[in-house]
Amino acid sequence: MSFNVGYVWRKTRLQASLVLFWGSAVFGLPAPDALAQTVAVQEGKVIYTDGAGKDHALTQQGLDQSATLSPDHRCIAFVRATPARWIDVGPGKAQATEIWIVRTDGTGAHRILSGRDSDKPEQALADMASLQFSPDGRLLYFKSKAWVTSDAVHAVDLKTGREHFVQDGNALDLLRSGPYAGDLLVRRHKHWLGGGSYDWVWLLDPEGHEIGAVGPDDETVDKFKRVFTK
Repeated sequence: MSFNVGYVWRKTRLQASLVLFWGSAVFGLPAPDALAQTVAVQEGKVIYTDGAGKDHALTQQGLDQSATLSPDHRCIAFVRATPARWIDVGPGKAQATEIWIVRTDGTGAHRILSGRDSDKPEQALADMASLQFSPDGRLLYFKSKAWVTSDAVHAVDLKTGREHFVQDGNALDLLRSGPYAGDLLVRRHKHWLGGGSYDWVWLLDPEGHEIGAVGPDDETVDKFKRVFTK
């Protein structure tokens, strides 16, 4: 029996290419060159690095920060400072910052949220930071200044523009893989029943409901991620 090694190699390579193509097209996975795409902020400007390694300055105002790339690598969310606008929140004065979206080709820049004052700390929007896209790219989570002892986690629906309070929290991270993909890691300031307080990281579902305690320090959080985000 003859065995055509060249034919098998070419067929296997073709099958692999088809799997990669359909995986990218059907399941929304980034194309191979998109894996190298990154975003950074330099001197207040949003800098996008494409798959070829070329840098593109997408904003020029010198007021931008906290830029993050969407899961499909098509747009970037960022915070814009507002030096002339300040509001009162629990910790004191804070900038009424804005959240903007821009496509990676530099078009379509628009504001999606503006800072606002409120008598309710969980409804105020100020000094927004820690932007995190949900895995499907529909929601954008972020932190805002709120109480004296804690910030507030919010989310905005990028299709409807609806923004809502999620939970109190002083640190925010979003899990992108594993059994808890889409859930949040939030450091919350809580009080012991017998007096005193503590700041542990908790796993929350996308609506802000507690799933369970993760731990008190970065080492515990890193261990949790190693186990559950493989």
